[in-house]
Amino acid sequence: FYETWWFYGICIALLGALGYGGVQYRLHTLRRRESLLKEKVAERTQQLQERERELELENKRLDRFASVLSHDLRNPLNVAQGRLQLAREKVQEDPEGHLSSAGRALGRMDEIIEDTLLLTWSERQIDPEELEEVNLEEVGRKAWKNVEAPEATFEIGTSARLKCHAGRVQRLFENLFRNAVEHGSSGVTVTVGTLPGEGSPSGFYVEDDGPGIPEQQREKVLKSGYSSREEGTGLGLSIVQGIAAAHGWSTLITEPVSESSTESQAGGARFEFRSDGMQGG
Repeated sequence: FYETWWFYGICIALLGALGYGGVQYRLHTLRRRESLLKEKVAERTQQLQERERELELENKRLDRFASVLSHDLRNPLNVAQGRLQLAREKVQEDPEGHLSSAGRALGRMDEIIEDTLLLTWSERQIDPEELEEVNLEEVGRKAWKNVEAPEATFEIGTSARLKCHAGRVQRLFENLFRNAVEHGSSGVTVTVGTLPGEGSPSGFYVEDDGPGIPEQQREKVLKSGYSSREEGTGLGLSIVQGIAAAHGWSTLITEPVSESSTESQAGGARFEFRSDGMQGG
């Protein structure tokens, strides 16, 4: 009898030791995982803090550059334009066109400064507090009103809402609308719509039925300084790209797609912007 209980006691003791060892092993494993997780969190936090400091420095550099443009260059330009106006008032005729040439040159400088300021502003990082939910149709129609194109047609049929910087998105629309009007015919049709997604739109697009953009030029047109017109600054679509990038959106240039199929229509340009912050349709 005693020998049997002694054997059982040995077995129970062994099982207890094994159980205790297993618990200790699991505790060690959990502590190790917790330590690794803390290290990863600390590393990620440090990376985010460094990125935040870099963005802050970049914004400060952009602000200084914008200040130089808006004050150090714009002020002398305003003086020159004022002097030119006085000269025109005193000189009734300009047979050799010197004053007209000077006026065009100063106007060109003013346009470049304005577009460069917009490019600087568009690339500036967006504070999360500046984001708001806006109606895509309202912003699109407001932008169209600022485009001088009485013979052109604007179409938009979406009630989707987008979380964004309303002012910058309006500027994005304005630049794309003007680009369509300037490169298309006077009766060009510009359309804004949403891109299909799972449950909600995956983004939006702006397309026209103009001549389109050759495939080999599509990457170039988004870069600063590229323009197919002699009088263009080459910054209009760069501003569009900067606004999209500041929101974290991808940009794709393609051709308009027929509603009845996935085949491209003849002619036209289509700008697609992929965004996760859309609701409705």
